Amino acid sequence: MRFSLRVVLGVMVMVLGVTASAAPLKKPVHKTITKTAPKAVSKHHLSSPGLPNNVVATVNSVPITRQQVMAQIVPDQLARIKATSFPDRVRPLAASIGTLMLERLFSPANHDKPIVVSEQEVENWLFKERPSVLTTAIQDLIRARLIHEAAVKNHIVVTPAEIAARMHLTIEKVKKQMSQPQLADLEVLKMYGVRELALEEATKTQLELEKLVLLNYEKKIGHTIGPDDFIQARHILIRVNPGSTPQATDDAYAAAKIKIDQIRQDIISGKIKFSKAAEKYSDDGASKLRGGDLGVFVRGAMVKPFDEAAFNLKPGIISEPVKTEFGWHLIEVTRLGSDISQGERDQALQQFLQNQYGTEIADLMKSAKVINRYPPKPTQSPVFGSNQ
Repeated sequence: MRFSLRVVLGVMVMVLGVTASAAPLKKPVHKTITKTAPKAVSKHHLSSPGLPNNVVATVNSVPITRQQVMAQIVPDQLARIKATSFPDRVRPLAASIGTLMLERLFSPANHDKPIVVSEQEVENWLFKERPSVLTTAIQDLIRARLIHEAAVKNHIVVTPAEIAARMHLTIEKVKKQMSQPQLADLEVLKMYGVRELALEEATKTQLELEKLVLLNYEKKIGHTIGPDDFIQARHILIRVNPGSTPQATDDAYAAAKIKIDQIRQDIISGKIKFSKAAEKYSDDGASKLRGGDLGVFVRGAMVKPFDEAAFNLKPGIISEPVKTEFGWHLIEVTRLGSDISQGERDQALQQFLQNQYGTEIADLMKSAKVINRYPPKPTQSPVFGSNQ
């Protein structure tokens, strides 16, 4: 998975973009068998009787004000412009203010006079025009508020030490990509135009969300996660595409079953190795290049029939064909959790938790009363976590 240096820091600062990972880990397992989470969708209520003019949104009756929004976007945008190595050349806030300046400067009433624009006029202009940099900042604040409220409700605490450690880890990843490990952390932030306070606040929100997802996951499986909840496995997929009728679909599954039965027999008899069979026959384009290897994954990461079969296998045993919505699979567990290092398990768990962010945030939105007076315009993409 290829990613830019700006994304590594940007994901943290932009408060948990759902489609990106806060810390790049192993290559993602192929989408045909992993569970996918819905994107979080903002719930907007345009009517807001009785709210003061300076309140842009409320989360469970707690206000988010204009001042809070401006205090986030103005320093962040100024920092990006001043980045020493990778300045933001899009400059969405500056572009919006520039439009105001142009209108004033070339107004027929101006008569080529100097113009002055106050901070209050800039604020009023932004909330009138609703550029994406503003509406997305409001969405980010709503989401951060929802996550924090849920964390407090569930007695989740994020310590300063945890925040500092995660921030340092994030910046170290950037240094590694830059091949400049000698750089100071603050120097890296300055190069990319990222404020330390913004990164700290985003990191705290991310850690709160991680702990919420982990808490709900452990409630679901009924125990504290441990080594037995991890395995490494490989698979072969014979894909089945739905037919135009139920009978056509059944026929397609029956034909695929004959094929995978033969592949299994060839592997068991020693005619072909599992890895070579995966390279030759599997329809999972991502894993077949690695001999079917899916890497390390946590219980619940895959679709249910696959997950249940995999976690009931002993290493080295070839499963019976497993039927899923994607077709037929052969599975072989290559390592149990007890043979997988703590670092590998931590990476797999973090990747899994990140994949659940969208579901968690969507659930928080459904259960909360959110009023947003400045939702994205119809032409804007209502995507959380991108303050651009």
